[in-house]
Amino acid sequence: MKKFSFVLILLITSLFLSVFRIGAFAESAALTCNATATDLYPGYVVSLTVDLQNAPLAKSLALVLEYDHESFDIVSASWNLGSATISDVSSETGAAVIAYENDTDLNGTIFTFTLSVKEGASGGRKTVTIVPKLKNGTTDLDCSEASASLNILFSECQHPNRIYYAARESTCKDRGWDAYFSCPDCRKVFAADGETELSAIPYKPLSTEHTGGEATCISPAICIVCGNPYGRPDPNNHTNEDIRNATPSTCTEYGYAGDMYCADCGKFIVSGFITEPLGHDYVTVVTEPTCVSRGYTSTVCSRCNDTVITDYKEPLGHAYTAAVTSPTCTSDGYTVFTCDRCGESYTGDYISALGHDYGPWQVTVEATEDTEGEQIRVCGRNSSHVDKRIIPKLSHVHTLAQVPAVPATCLVNGSIEYWVCSGCNKYFTDAEGNNEILPEDVVVLASGHKWGEWTVTKPAQVNVKGEETRVCLNDHSHIETREIEALEEEIIPENEPESENNTETESDPYPFAEDESEYEKLADSESKLWMIILIVLILIVIALLAMLFISRRKSNPKPRYDFEDEDYDDDDDTDNS
Repeated sequence: MKKFSFVLILLITSLFLSVFRIGAFAESAALTCNATATDLYPGYVVSLTVDLQNAPLAKSLALVLEYDHESFDIVSASWNLGSATISDVSSETGAAVIAYENDTDLNGTIFTFTLSVKEGASGGRKTVTIVPKLKNGTTDLDCSEASASLNILFSECQHPNRIYYAARESTCKDRGWDAYFSCPDCRKVFAADGETELSAIPYKPLSTEHTGGEATCISPAICIVCGNPYGRPDPNNHTNEDIRNATPSTCTEYGYAGDMYCADCGKFIVSGFITEPLGHDYVTVVTEPTCVSRGYTSTVCSRCNDTVITDYKEPLGHAYTAAVTSPTCTSDGYTVFTCDRCGESYTGDYISALGHDYGPWQVTVEATEDTEGEQIRVCGRNSSHVDKRIIPKLSHVHTLAQVPAVPATCLVNGSIEYWVCSGCNKYFTDAEGNNEILPEDVVVLASGHKWGEWTVTKPAQVNVKGEETRVCLNDHSHIETREIEALEEEIIPENEPESENNTETESDPYPFAEDESEYEKLADSESKLWMIILIVLILIVIALLAMLFISRRKSNPKPRYDFEDEDYDDDDDTDNS
């Protein structure tokens, strides 16, 4: 909310009801202001209510709030009149207009506003003053102003609003804390006894215990709380299966269901089994005879296409229907024979075209010196067949003008030497007008550019583009230019330092510890010498265990499958790793 220097809200009367002037009050209206608290610290919030009594004839009301703007900020302000409405509010001027819709008494709490004490406000007693302006139409009504006294204190905070926070345990993702109190006014923290002041919230370290998830033969479990892996992989938990060596059964041959392996670690899980032959699945298909091919019944296996054919039927032969097309003046006549069963057809019985039977020539357009004439003759067999011929124009004497030849360039067409008649606008290649040509025949098309080789005019440099050009061999004024890409600066890579912690192998992601707590203890150790000594000791123990295992296998060649034997489990883990 915007801070105001002097006025919180200025309510100016703008709506007046049409009423007659009424006499003065028998008793003056009284205004009071009450605060929810009087002793305040910086950051505290206080609410003040404004009450109005003995104002039965008031038709409009305006309030002016006066307060120390260097010590307080306005938090909120609201009207509490049931029948009153705020008709205009301006955050820039702090003015508002309030109108009343009836003549009920204005009694009780009419306005509430909230102030907050600024940080760094000067101490001492501050007065907040409310100045009312009551009107009955155009008549001002008497009403006393009201005020509230607020005292800003600077003694040490007594923490009256402190909040208790119960203890919470840490998880592997979020830190917990011991029980404590916190004062929202001065931001201080106290122990659970409420008296001992702490420098900060008593947070607990993150938990080292992870929860949930499932380890597989190649991956440790994933904690459902923090999403990080923990523990060791489970060599016996194979979540993805892979069937190998499977052979499907056919109609007549046995198949094999395939052996089951782990798709992740490749370990053999269980052998497959023999599958029985499927047997034939025959479907009968009847092929009807056609005009030229036999019909038959096929018994076909839907799996292997084994087929048996029976019940042959002879071809039906063609059943032709003739369609005759008579000859015309220009086209031959013929007969099309079409089979009614299969649609096969052929054409025969040709009759030559009859030819036209034209009558005499008749002139339809007379010839002139400027236009040709026309005459026609009509075929006696078909009146739509009309033969036309041109009647030449009447004699004309050409008046020829010579047009010199214009050479063609790379981009612009040229022309040959020619003569044109000023009377008929015809074009000729000779001065006598014997060899007539069309206007487009005089055009000599542009030859187009004939470019030479590209020549570098500006060599490319590092981060700077170059340039090269080429010249047309037909016209040296025609030049084309293009850019040469800038050279890239050569960057010499620096030698990367070898990793100081590259002591683990891909086959065993947990070589440093037998369990999680010991692994974390080693990971936190800052002494590389002790780390190397411990690795050597572990490798010696592994070598001794391997020698013991080989010795036992030689003394007892029979395989042991007692999965409850702890020694066997350790050997199996060592072998798989």
